[in-house]
Amino acid sequence: MKVEIYGKDKCVFCRKAKKLCEDRELDFEYFSLGTDVTKEDIQNRVGDFKTYPQVIVDGEPIGGFTELFDHVMGL
Repeated sequence: MKVEIYGKDKCVFCRKAKKLCEDRELDFEYFSLGTDVTKEDIQNRVGDFKTYPQVIVDGEPIGGFTELFDHVMGL
């Protein structure tokens, strides 16, 4: 499973998403808004969104932290 997390500084759920991936030893990359990517970059990957993080699993946008948690725990 390949996970991409698009987040921003001071985002609690972004940190939780990274920690979940670390704890589960998942292959993931974290992209920070303003440092690594722009909002437009994220929109091009996931479509319109309102919350952070935005998560892509194996090339498919799945939503945010809750969806990532459900996906990982369902393995």
